[in-house]
Amino acid sequence: MNLKYLICLILFFSMININKAYSNARIKFLKDKNQFILQNPYFSRTLQVDTENNAFYTVGFKNLITGSEFSVKGSDEFAFKINGKEITGGISGKAFSFSNYKIEIGEDGRKILIVILSGLDNSPASGLQVSLYYEIYSDIPMVRKWITVKNKGKEEKILSGLEWERINLNVGNRNISYTEVYGNYGQMIHRVPFTGGVEDPAVLVFDSFKEEGFILGNEAPGIMKRIEVYNYAPRISIMSNPESERFPFKKYLKPNESFISPKGFIILYKGKKWQDAFDGYLADYIRKYMGVKLFERKEMPTFLYNTWNPFRKNINEKLIKELVNAIAPTGVEYFIIDDGWQDNRGDWNVDRKKFPNGLNTVCDYIISKGMKPGLWFSVTDVYTESKMYQEHRDWIVLNKNGKEENLHTNIEEEVTMCLCTPWFDYIRDKISSYVSSCNIGYIKLDISTVRSAYIQDPQRAGCYASHHDGHKDREESLILLYRKTMQLYDELKKKHPELYIDCTFEIWGYFHIIDYALIQHADGDWLSNIRFQPPKGSLVIRQLCYERSRTIPASTMIIGNQKMNDPNHEFSFLSLFSTTPIMLGDPRELTKTEKQWYKEWHEWLKSQQEKYEIFKFHQISDIFQKPTYSGWDGCARFNKEKDGGILCFYRNNSPESSRIFHIPWVDEKSIYRIYSPRLKKTIGTFSGQHLKTEGLKVEIPERNQAEILSIEK
Repeated sequence: MNLKYLICLILFFSMININKAYSNARIKFLKDKNQFILQNPYFSRTLQVDTENNAFYTVGFKNLITGSEFSVKGSDEFAFKINGKEITGGISGKAFSFSNYKIEIGEDGRKILIVILSGLDNSPASGLQVSLYYEIYSDIPMVRKWITVKNKGKEEKILSGLEWERINLNVGNRNISYTEVYGNYGQMIHRVPFTGGVEDPAVLVFDSFKEEGFILGNEAPGIMKRIEVYNYAPRISIMSNPESERFPFKKYLKPNESFISPKGFIILYKGKKWQDAFDGYLADYIRKYMGVKLFERKEMPTFLYNTWNPFRKNINEKLIKELVNAIAPTGVEYFIIDDGWQDNRGDWNVDRKKFPNGLNTVCDYIISKGMKPGLWFSVTDVYTESKMYQEHRDWIVLNKNGKEENLHTNIEEEVTMCLCTPWFDYIRDKISSYVSSCNIGYIKLDISTVRSAYIQDPQRAGCYASHHDGHKDREESLILLYRKTMQLYDELKKKHPELYIDCTFEIWGYFHIIDYALIQHADGDWLSNIRFQPPKGSLVIRQLCYERSRTIPASTMIIGNQKMNDPNHEFSFLSLFSTTPIMLGDPRELTKTEKQWYKEWHEWLKSQQEKYEIFKFHQISDIFQKPTYSGWDGCARFNKEKDGGILCFYRNNSPESSRIFHIPWVDEKSIYRIYSPRLKKTIGTFSGQHLKTEGLKVEIPERNQAEILSIEK
């Protein structure tokens, strides 16, 4: 066959498959009914243009597989306040006329419906234009939604109370006494009514009687997100905080200015196990469509080292080179220099007493040993002895009394710079200059920008300054400071595409916090500093991962501070196979055998990542329980598309030396090989049917040890 003809034939059939996938997501307008239908093989959502009542709202939300209709009459579709007056899209609002619509085709088969509404004269919506965005996909029963509010009037308007998804949805039985809500990163059961906040990027609303429900997701940042379930039954809302809350949303809209809301989503689910709602369609959406920065990288880090524990700020050129020499044989990919390299926070010059030859020499040395250098920065924290403090005090965050504020701690010698001032350009350029000049591959960005994780006074959040051009008051500063933080990451990424950005929980303003807004702009989140030695430290690492990994990709969590030279450090390192491995400590104390142990394990882990992209997957279902002192736990990192991955098992202080675990993620018609890198041998071949129904017997002879296995078709 002619090669040119063969290539054309392949391309032809590829286009057929692509078009087939695209056709699975359909958006159509029924002119006779004034309705939009959003549909794929799994669900349909119907939107009504109500010209009689000057309204636009959902009238149908159906699971096409089960036939269940979730929509309940009376939806408002969205809501917000303008100058203190509430406006909705529903019949009660009578505030908008339908102007226009368009349909866009995005990547990966997604389609977007854009509906444009105009505010009616002599209504609170006068002078407003609202654009509603509905994004659907070919393979997930889901709608992702956001709105834009534009001020087309001649005077400034105050936007608050923003709910970009406010519709009436009821779970299958329509008796809310059966309704369970799984919040707190999908770990904790609640009864309705339910209000979700900072720890609820996604919650499951589940009817335990009919075994169906839906996931509500909120992509707003940090302390700004809120989800309400049946506070006013049968209404659900995906929203920012109202004016009555501690951290309210507020935006001043100048004439011709628009505000684009965060995104939210609804995923329908039917199944016997509530846990599988998170392991299934939600995980697929996050992996394929959400725009997770880590998943867009050509290569994901698989082994990191950081200097913070035990050296803290007591670092210098001689020490760094000694650590580099000691750790190079372990296979570490990134060597991160933490706090202590600079003279003053704010000026960000290299401390020449500690590093007489500058950072370039040290970073070049790291690179010469086969690793990528990383560097710590605080984004807004400035010492009062710095030159920047003396010259730009008008950029400093002010508190409610008009005084200079330190958002992070109570240390008087430090202040916080406001990102809604020219400080933004200064710190972006300063960070970028080090990335370029020192070939930095990883940047750890730290310290509070919006709110402290340590100070619980809600009044000590945001910036009260009225003279900063970027915001008018403290309430408006909250969302804008988050957005400037995300903009900082985006601009650094644009200039340095391969730079790994680590946004710590301290920047995001809450203990152990991680959410969708963070991972859409930064690669990872330094989630916590666990100072307990193994096995307790190893256990807490896995607890933190377990508590968040139903709703957030485990690989985006960077969990310190386990030391390579601790007793039973092996348990901590293998525990970190559940997330992204990062070790600290003093590698100079490692023996040659211990270094070789790290290298062999890391090479194996990296090979599994290259073969199966395991860092994009993490499953626990109801198979693995929350890690406890006297139990067993674990996770699967199994790529269902490539039919392979790894299985992680951990025996804590349990008296049992073996347990049987079912492996429900495999194909029951396939045969799998299970291999133990610890024993360096195959421990068996099993049918998928056997692994699902009979399970896999795992033996760990000693307490507080791990067994990591590969599984492949």
